[in-house]
Amino acid sequence: MAVTPLPALDRTAATFKTDTDTFFGTLLPTFSVEVNQLASAADSSAIAANASKVAAAASEAAALVSKNAAKTSETNSKASETNAGTYYSAALSSKNAAAISATNAANSAATALAQADRAQAAADGIASGPVTSVNGKTGTVTISKAEMGLGSVDNTADANKPVSTPQAAAIEAAAGLAKLHAIALSF
Repeated sequence: MAVTPLPALDRTAATFKTDTDTFFGTLLPTFSVEVNQLASAADSSAIAANASKVAAAASEAAALVSKNAAKTSETNSKASETNAGTYYSAALSSKNAAAISATNAANSAATALAQADRAQAAADGIASGPVTSVNGKTGTVTISKAEMGLGSVDNTADANKPVSTPQAAAIEAAAGLAKLHAIALSF
């Protein structure tokens, strides 16, 4: 916006009074309005410039936050990549261990099946007739305690078993204590 310049007043001019009236009546008020408009526009521009400055500072701060977030994302991405490699290795190890376990289970099943077959054959052999040989004896076999390694074993009832000297002394002491206790209770 432009401001209309004010003319110079010449006191010696014959039109000085008319020029002065025009100057103060029309030109000066117009000049004042234009200067006020220019000042208002300058204030608006200053306010807009300050708002732009604040917005630029906010944008700069947001850019810094975005930059830091990008760095954090990059770090997290690298950590995730490392973790993925670690988890892949662990998964591969688990897969291999599972394959070994499956092989071992199959071998165990085969062994168990073979043992079951042998047990069935033995059961079938027992069910088909009497034993033909025990400990080198054939026919109707009778085995004594001594032949089984149990020659010193007998079927003595507990009541008929002898009591050792220390056991007998302990039993007598317990009986004596019981008598003393009975006497003490009678008082």
